[in-house]
Parts: sequence; structure tokens; C-alpha cells
Amino acid sequence: MVATACLRVSVFAVILVSSKFNLMEPQKNPAQKWLILVVIIAVLGGLVAFMMSARSGLDDQPPQIPATTTPTMQIPAPAPEQTTTSSPTQTPTPAPTPDATATPPVTQKSTYKDGSYSANGNYVAPGGPETIGISLTLKNDVITAISATPQARNGTSKNWQNYFSTQVSAVVGMKIDSVQVDTVSGSSLTPIGFMDALAKIKAQAQR
Repeated sequence: MVATACLRVSVFAVILVSSKFNLMEPQKNPAQKWLILVVIIAVLGGLVAFMMSARSGLDDQPPQIPATTTPTMQIPAPAPEQTTTSSPTQTPTPAPTPDATATPPVTQKSTYKDGSYSANGNYVAPGGPETIGISLTLKNDVITAISATPQARNGTSKNWQNYFSTQVSAVVGMKIDSVQVDTVSGSSLTPIGFMDALAKIKAQAQR
């Protein structure tokens, strides 16, 4: 653009100077004509040199490439790996099943009522009729306590009853129905009186 404008101005100046040169030709001497011609040539040469330098300067500049912005893609960070832990499976414990074959224990009903009882046993000794007193306590048909009270009138029978009373505790812990006279005494007639008293007590305690 600048070179074109300069060129136009130079051409216009040359035309103007030439026209003046032609108009003044009759009045000027040859020396002035040559001076004007040299000036015109110098101006033209300067303009040509200026145009050449301007053009070479434009050629030396590298073309400007518009900067392009490269779109950047944001890659999301990978999510942290989640580890799943499996809880151990619990095996249910089966409930115990009742044993169909098991039978509940049978509670045997006692024959005699629990309690304390007393009775007099009678028997006939060689010296005549005699009596012995028996007192005992029952619990589930078992004798838990027992005592004998001598009541003999004859001296010999009284001695036997006193001896029997020291041995009668041997039946404690036995069922009343299992008591045998031989387990108490092996001689005299006192056991007969004892068994008589025991039979009376069973009758009292009978349900």
C-alpha cells in the first residue's frame, strides 16, 4: 500500500517536472536542463530502491499462522476400586427334636399316707399275755424313724422287750411292707407283738 502511494506520487512529480521543463525550455540554459534531469533520475532511482527494499522486507517475514487452540479433553480419574468382603454364611443349628421313644418316668403312688403312727402289739408269752408299744414315721411307704416301748409284766418278757428295742432301728430305711420279723430278732416271742403292732399301723396309714 505504501509503495503504491509513493509510486503514484513519484509519477505525478515526474510529470509535473517534465511539464515545467517543457514550459521553461526556451528560457533556461542547457546547464539547468541537465540539473533538472539528474534530479528526476535520482528521485526515480530512490523510489525504485525504496520499493525493492519494501518488497524484500515483506518477503522475508514468515507468514503468520493464526494460533489455534487445541481442545483439551479432561479424562476423569478412575474411581477407587471397591473390594467387597463376603461375610461367612452361618449354618443354622437345627433345634433338637424331642425323642418320641423316651417315656416319662412313672411315679409310683405310695400305698400308705405319710405321717407318724403308734400301735400296741399283743402276743402270748410263756408267762402270759404281753404287750409292746411301737411308734414309727412313714414317708413314701418307707420307715424313716421307729422306736419300741417295752410294756411286759413278766421279768423275762421285759428283758426280751428291752433287747428288742435296741435292735428295732435296723428297719429304718426299709419299706414297711418289706419288714420281716427275722431281721429284728431271732428268738423270743417279742417279734410276734411287733408284727401285730405293725399290722395295726398299716391299717391306720392305709389310703
